[in-house]
Amino acid sequence: MPGKRGGARPGAGRKPGSPNKVPFTIRRTVAEMAATYTEEALEVLAQIMRTGNSDAARVNAANSLLDRAHGKVGAAEDGSDDEAVSLSVTINASPAVAEVRVTRSDG
Repeated sequence: MPGKRGGARPGAGRKPGSPNKVPFTIRRTVAEMAATYTEEALEVLAQIMRTGNSDAARVNAANSLLDRAHGKVGAAEDGSDDEAVSLSVTINASPAVAEVRVTRSDG
C-alpha cells in the first residue's frame, strides 16, 4: 500500500485542551525525589568525564556539567551579547591522563 505509511492522520493525537495524565502535584513530587540524587548524578557525570571509555562519552559528560553550571549556550534573547560568556573546552584524551580544562573569558 504505497503512500499509506507515516504522516499526519485525521483524528490522531492528543485533543486540544485535554488535561495532563499526570497531575502537577505528582510531577512535583517526582521532581523532588529525583533532586535527592543531584549530587550523586553530578559525581557520576564527573567520573565519566574523567575516565569514560570513549571521547564521545567524556565530551557529553563535560557538556552536561557545563550546561548545569553555566546554563545552555544560546543567543541572547534581546539580540545583545552584553551578558555573553565565552567558554573554551580543551580535552586531553591520552590513555594515561583524562583532563578537561575550561577557560572562561568575560567580555
